[in-house]
Amino acid sequence: MKKEKKTGFSFEEFEIDINRRLLLKEGEAVNLNPKAFDLLLTLVKNHGKLLSKDELLNTVWENQFVEENNLTVHITALNSLKLLTHSSGAKNLPSRQRTMRETIQWSYDLLDANEKVLLRRLAIFVGGFSIEAAEAVVSGQWSVVSGQ
Repeated sequence: MKKEKKTGFSFEEFEIDINRRLLLKEGEAVNLNPKAFDLLLTLVKNHGKLLSKDELLNTVWENQFVEENNLTVHITALNSLKLLTHSSGAKNLPSRQRTMRETIQWSYDLLDANEKVLLRRLAIFVGGFSIEAAEAVVSGQWSVVSGQ
């Protein structure tokens, strides 16, 4: 678990120095884009809370118009450091609660075979879908439309 310090946070081998705006791993500075640092700090400050995409965008890029892709780019940067899916997690929690990946896998394993098929079919959608589109995909009555 993370512990709030006077000037930052620490978790596992990482430390966030808020005053110097640094991420340290085992005492060594980690090269991190300023917005990725802001995103990490927002996530750590809100540990245990579910933040929407819009909440993250409005917090990290306050009063700025940005594409959603910016959020994806910086989450990818944090993932490359194993910051969001750190495998060692809290030792006293069940494994399904230690990382996002383990939580999703545990949830997926609870589905029966038909539910897994349904989830895989719905996974073709990016950014939402209408009920009509979902019904078409689930029933198998859909076709790929190119150029639209």
